[in-house]
Amino acid sequence: MINKITITFGSFSEKVDFTLKSLGLNHSQNRTFVLHVLYHCDKHLSIKDIAEKIYDVFSCKLSQTTIYNIVNLFEKLQIINSLSLPNDIEKQKFYELNASYHHDHLICKKCYKIVEFYDSKLESLQDSFCAKKGFMPLSHSLLLFGFCEECQKS
Repeated sequence: MINKITITFGSFSEKVDFTLKSLGLNHSQNRTFVLHVLYHCDKHLSIKDIAEKIYDVFSCKLSQTTIYNIVNLFEKLQIINSLSLPNDIEKQKFYELNASYHHDHLICKKCYKIVEFYDSKLESLQDSFCAKKGFMPLSHSLLLFGFCEECQKS
């Protein structure tokens, strides 16, 4: 990720547990596994990627359905963000923690490589455009699609 997370995993996990407990949900080792994998990964992960990393790190097999239910809950609670790729035959989503600073994404349409970037000039231009239109932005997501350097060569 381009912006490092500034909170330790223990503190982040405690905050998530507190949020879940306030909703009447008990601590779950499976949720902790998913959080751990997303926290310690430097790229966006699919459900399959998360399952593989949980197995690699914890020697535990979680079904993709279990992981889907966990990430769906986390997304509703804004603990994680997802990216859906338009025209993706498999309709995959890719997940990341919602614990870093704002950034935008470059997405390769061939290999699905996702590159994060931040550009202050671009952000300023967006703010200026909104101000000219009398629009108050609350959030935005910029996804630029194309072909990465490797895929352009092949």
